[in-house]
Amino acid sequence: MFKLSFVTFLCCMLLACGGGGESSSTNNTLPTDNSNNNNSWSPKKPVYSGERETYIISYSNVSETMINIAESLDVLNMLAFGDAYSQFYFLSENSNSIMGDDVSCIGGTVTSKEVEQNKKFEVFYNKCLIDGTEVNGTLRVIINGSKVTVIPNITMLDTSTNEYATINGYFELPNDYTALFYLIMEVDGEQLWFDEVKLNVYEYDSDWGIKYEGDIYISDSGKLTVSTSNIGNKDPSSPNRLTLSISANIEIELVAQLQEYLTFTYSDEYIAVTIPLTGNFDGYSNDQINHAPQAIIFPELLEIDRNLPLNLTAIKSTDPDFDPLTVKWELLSGPDGSQWQVNSDHSVTFSADVPGIYSIKLTVHDLEEEVSSVEGSIRVLKNTPKPSISYVQVDNYIGHDFNAHIALDNDELDGPFEYKLKYGPSNMVVDDNGHVTWDGAIPNFGYDMDVNFAVYIKNSDNFTIIKNSISLKPETVPTLTSITDSTWRSFDFSSFFDSAIIQSTQNISTLYQGGEILSKLALDGTKLEVQHVSLYTNQKNTQYQGIYDANDDGVDDFWFSSVTRNSDNIATSHIFWKDGLTAEEHEFLSMENSGRYLKFRLIDYDNDNQKDIIFSQKAYGDDTKVIDIKSKVIKKTIDRFYFDYTRACDFNGDGYTDFAYANRVLDYNNDETLYYVNTSASILTIDSNADGICEVIDYNGAQVTWHSLLGDNSSMTLLEGYDVLSDQVVGKFYDDGFEELVVSYRDSSENFATKTLIIKIDNLQTVAVETISREKPTSFQSPLNLVAVLDVDGDGIDEIIRKEAVTGSEFTQQRFFATKLSEGTFREVFNSNTLKSNIYKFVNWTSTGELFYFGTYSERYIASVKESFEPQILLKDQNIRSVSIENSELFSYLWSGSKSLSKIDLAYSEYWNSNVTTDNSFDFKNFGEFLLSLGSSSNDNLINASTGEIIYEVPSVDSNKYSKYDISPHSGLPKYIASRRSKSLLKIKPDLSVEVLYDSISGELMNEAEDYSFVQYDNDEQMELIIYNHIHLGREYKILDTVTLQLEPIDSLHNTIINNENITDDEIVPCFKWDKECRNLIYLNSSSLEGHTNTGTNRSLKVVDKYTGTIIWQSPELMADDIAFRKVGNKIEVAISVEGGFIYTLN
Repeated sequence: MFKLSFVTFLCCMLLACGGGGESSSTNNTLPTDNSNNNNSWSPKKPVYSGERETYIISYSNVSETMINIAESLDVLNMLAFGDAYSQFYFLSENSNSIMGDDVSCIGGTVTSKEVEQNKKFEVFYNKCLIDGTEVNGTLRVIINGSKVTVIPNITMLDTSTNEYATINGYFELPNDYTALFYLIMEVDGEQLWFDEVKLNVYEYDSDWGIKYEGDIYISDSGKLTVSTSNIGNKDPSSPNRLTLSISANIEIELVAQLQEYLTFTYSDEYIAVTIPLTGNFDGYSNDQINHAPQAIIFPELLEIDRNLPLNLTAIKSTDPDFDPLTVKWELLSGPDGSQWQVNSDHSVTFSADVPGIYSIKLTVHDLEEEVSSVEGSIRVLKNTPKPSISYVQVDNYIGHDFNAHIALDNDELDGPFEYKLKYGPSNMVVDDNGHVTWDGAIPNFGYDMDVNFAVYIKNSDNFTIIKNSISLKPETVPTLTSITDSTWRSFDFSSFFDSAIIQSTQNISTLYQGGEILSKLALDGTKLEVQHVSLYTNQKNTQYQGIYDANDDGVDDFWFSSVTRNSDNIATSHIFWKDGLTAEEHEFLSMENSGRYLKFRLIDYDNDNQKDIIFSQKAYGDDTKVIDIKSKVIKKTIDRFYFDYTRACDFNGDGYTDFAYANRVLDYNNDETLYYVNTSASILTIDSNADGICEVIDYNGAQVTWHSLLGDNSSMTLLEGYDVLSDQVVGKFYDDGFEELVVSYRDSSENFATKTLIIKIDNLQTVAVETISREKPTSFQSPLNLVAVLDVDGDGIDEIIRKEAVTGSEFTQQRFFATKLSEGTFREVFNSNTLKSNIYKFVNWTSTGELFYFGTYSERYIASVKESFEPQILLKDQNIRSVSIENSELFSYLWSGSKSLSKIDLAYSEYWNSNVTTDNSFDFKNFGEFLLSLGSSSNDNLINASTGEIIYEVPSVDSNKYSKYDISPHSGLPKYIASRRSKSLLKIKPDLSVEVLYDSISGELMNEAEDYSFVQYDNDEQMELIIYNHIHLGREYKILDTVTLQLEPIDSLHNTIINNENITDDEIVPCFKWDKECRNLIYLNSSSLEGHTNTGTNRSLKVVDKYTGTIIWQSPELMADDIAFRKVGNKIEVAISVEGGFIYTLN
């Protein structure tokens, strides 16, 4: 076999691998100069005298052959291109070109000569000794344009071994990318002939590399043909790999990766041979000593679930001589009764049916029958549980027992199994047989409620989690009961036409106030009552904007807008209507890629006795659409519609609705202004002929004028010379169906007394003016007291609805009242109860149904109410800060100064007075046995609730954190407190002394924390503390044992990665009282929609698992300031405090 290592080394030196030196002299004797001999400058194919038959690749020579082919291609690459393309497999990169003349001879000489300027060059070697090798001969280079021809005639002698080598023939470089070789290298009589071997640098798309094509002859072995099937990738991050097809008596695919490895497969009987090209590899060894192989089983970790295939391979096995290896696999042992399958091949597939340990053996043989064996243990695991869940009930209802069963598609060999609740609602239980039970206790909001839970199922080897969501239906429509006697909703006239709607059904008119809450002012018997029509909705970011019977059932339905955003923060606008009878919500329209604005009105635009919907998604009403409410066909597009109109009516008789504003009338159908007055005047509108055609009344303080916009736009002066007030209204004040104008003015002849006129216009021509009186004229001076003009009792005559302050009460109160024209006088005919505005905080809810609440607005007081009873004011004091119930007795805590905190009972008896230093941002928390006074910058104080003694001053370590405390929820002492601002864990002992268990000084654990919460993690008596780290750290958690102060081990049931979005620091309670493990946080969160933050009072009640951040269940959006719960059996009753002083119970 041809030896290339010597040639490779010599060629590297020949082509100037070294640097110049003093020994490179031209004074020594030169070889005979035959440069003028034309034959010596003519390239000729060398004479090959060796074997020309097909090369025989055998088991014994295949590795040596592949190595020599790779080495020879590296030599050709080096001779042709130097290191221009860095595509060597064995060789390190050569930094010099073939034209180098800086070869350093230790002895002898090397001389270069330019024979013909810029065309012919010659290098002479005369006994040039380089690192023990003597070089003689000539190297000629011919340059003809871009073509270069190299003619070597070189002899090299290894002076230590007397091995010699010669290089003859020539090679051509037609361009920078191509080389063609007709070259013979001979070592000790063995020839290696490159017969028309072509090298081509190839680049196309991502392909990049050098292609090799041609025949190679070896004098004692014969002919090999080399061709390239795949080349590398120009991407520097991709492996630079070449695939060669070597054709001889057999065809072998040789894969070579630069400076990494060669790999090939001799036949299917043997495993692939991999030859490293790195480290100390020094070519193929011919020391005639056979070395034993090494058997290696791959992969190293032998684990597989039962009945699943495990792929094993012997391909990683090695042989120092790079011999192809045969393989034998044996299974030595396995569990009793087990069955397995394994085939004997390079790579095998193993599978077994019984879990346990199996012993397997791999044996490899080389050419000389040297043997290597290795044993491995395969652990066959029990299969992962494969659960499915079924419900016992066909339908699931709120407040009804829920039962489910988890079935496993596993046999007994995968057991036994352990079941645990991963997350779920309070009181849900999973038993040892996979039965899930729950009392179904969640609040009934009148909607289907999705409840999420997950069960963790484990055997000794694997676990799985089955996640499930059940939809609980409301069995009954919930009862919404107002339990306060003092409530308020503004119905502000200044925004009346923007958010209020007058709806007439069966001749009775009702005033609705839209917005986030839909309220109405209506007559109930003889009383005007404010009622919340809708306190919650199943949609997000809602605004009520219209009333219309959508399903023709004779009951008004409530129309509202909703804007949602997806995870990419792209908004979608929706219009819904809520059934006024069943409270079911139906989507009418949705528009993607919308803005956050959506305004609409329900108007009969073209007077076809059918409502149309006018809506815009723009802030200023741009691009407004008019849509038929039945067919959803767009009737008209309006460039800009102004939604703050005062009346919608046909003014010009064209059959389309026009719109009146404060000082103008617009015809959107014809895009024109029908009427306009300057800003110092104002207009009213009137249908004086009861024909559906309206007219305009304008007034400027001295004159009142009527204008018809029909035909020639006739006008009439109604009043002139009067000191007209702005308190003017239009309505049907007689029973003839016509509208009249009521005007107030100051009578200068009677000392500027206020008088009232009613003006009637007959047949658009005659003006009739009548002086009338008011029962309480002093109450009507301000137009801001006006709420609306409408027929609340359905008798065909309008009432004027106003509001007024009520004096003489210990509370600031207001009321609504209605006046009607009767016998020439406006008399009060209906009124509401006195109403007051407040904000309530809930104190307690007793088992007898008595709810204590605390008014916290301008007037502070404690009140209680029982179902069906009027609320009772128990104590009123401006300084009340908190309320507690101790042994069924109610106490309050008064803060009367910067250092004075006192505890009193309902009889005002003082139990103690304590000097507590705090700042003006004082807040107060009541935890039963002890109290917390909180300041924004000062230290906080723990106070004995029985004595008023300050038992501990909590330091302010991190002033950037507000004073949030988490208290262990179990009753009695000791209690544990985790403080976010002081970064400490405190223990309140039964004697109310305080022990600092953990703080930022004694350890980093509390320092790293972003938030805390207590939970019953294990089966011991005390609660553990979940410590959540910062959000930017990935929001993981740790669990601290509050007794040992050691971190609890986290098992596979409790994954420490949680949902960042749902675990925040604004929970209203750490868990429900009936949640024994305290595993669910309760939020009243305004960020109820992912990617969208609500505004105003829209909030969603969320119950969130502390371990995973999973939302267990989520309420519709509530218009709530405060909320309280009590559980009675399977029912959860909710108390909701609504802005404006309403308290409702929902059950």
